[in-house]
Amino acid sequence: MIGFEWNVGKFLYFYYFIFMSFTYFSMYGMMIISLTPGPEIAAVFMSFFISFWNLFSGYLIARPVSKFELKVSFSILLKKQSFS
Repeated sequence: MIGFEWNVGKFLYFYYFIFMSFTYFSMYGMMIISLTPGPEIAAVFMSFFISFWNLFSGYLIARPVSKFELKVSFSILLKKQSFS
């Protein structure tokens, strides 16, 4: 929480979010174990769905880049001073 304003509400909200995330993943794991015939098949299902959760949570999807950012980055790369 570096760089954010320190107050009790945000601190408690952070721990509430962490607790609910742990609870959600634990309940999902128990549901997968109960729906599949064995832990090996449950592990395959779990890895499949966790990869999709990572994909759609924003970690693997690139953000949109504006034309201005492209021009600035290419102009920096094309300058001779940036290579030295």
